Amino acid sequence: MGNKEEISWDQYKVFMEVYEAGSYSEPARNSGVTRFAIMYHIRELSKKLGVTLFVNNTHGVDPTTAAKDLYPLIKKASEMFIAGEEVVKDFNEESEGTVRVRCSSHLAEKILDCSDSFRKMYPKIKFEILTDYGDLELLRDKKVDLLFSHRTTLSPEFETVEIGEFTRVFCATEKFLERHGIGDTVTLAQLKCLPTIGTKIVLSGHALDKFGFNTSINVASFEATLIEVMKHRGIGFFHSEYLDKLQDKSIVRLKLADVELPIAKLTCTYCKHLSTKVTKAFLNYLLNYLKQFPFLE
Repeated sequence: MGNKEEISWDQYKVFMEVYEAGSYSEPARNSGVTRFAIMYHIRELSKKLGVTLFVNNTHGVDPTTAAKDLYPLIKKASEMFIAGEEVVKDFNEESEGTVRVRCSSHLAEKILDCSDSFRKMYPKIKFEILTDYGDLELLRDKKVDLLFSHRTTLSPEFETVEIGEFTRVFCATEKFLERHGIGDTVTLAQLKCLPTIGTKIVLSGHALDKFGFNTSINVASFEATLIEVMKHRGIGFFHSEYLDKLQDKSIVRLKLADVELPIAKLTCTYCKHLSTKVTKAFLNYLLNYLKQFPFLE
């Protein structure tokens, strides 16, 4: 399978046009380019996906099974992008403003991708991303406009939008587990006796207090958590999706024998009375963007 991160939305748009037209010629005429340019986009997309999308027939092309599976997904994503653009239709290229976002470093890359897409339509809108830990006071003090966290219950002055869900997992190195005489299945009582490593926002947002964990190492990011875990200093607390990306076999995921951690919700919060038109427009655009490019991919 090719590198999907290199695929541009323009290539998917060309794919939809060829699929719907059943040929390369019509999309070429509509776009004012040559038939060979359209064929090049399809070849590149096929190469990156690692599948054949179309086969030639006497009148044009027929979609393969892979193309038939892909088309409804891309079509739905296209409709979502259009919906996102409708939300900000009152804007124009001269619209100005700044959107300040507080999020974890794990989420910052995806938000930056979305902001880059947003700025192609509105180049005078600026973005500031703060990845240090922050709380609701940042919103009240107008230091940020959007706060990404795991909060779900807030005061009436705030509006909270659910972005997605995460599963959580404890993990450690084999050396740490051997040192403490435990395996990959542990009890809550065993965990309470061990140092827990994690970011302040993750640890405070996952109701660990009610379990009584000994959280002795507070760090700034998942990356910093991983560094401490690899030094055999304690039990790391991660989103399992973050570990999936690492695919590091030296990290052992722990199974809890007597308790199940609830699903964590990722939310975006803003002050109702301080929110600007620019902020709300970007948030709506972001929600539609994430339906096609989720945080957890």
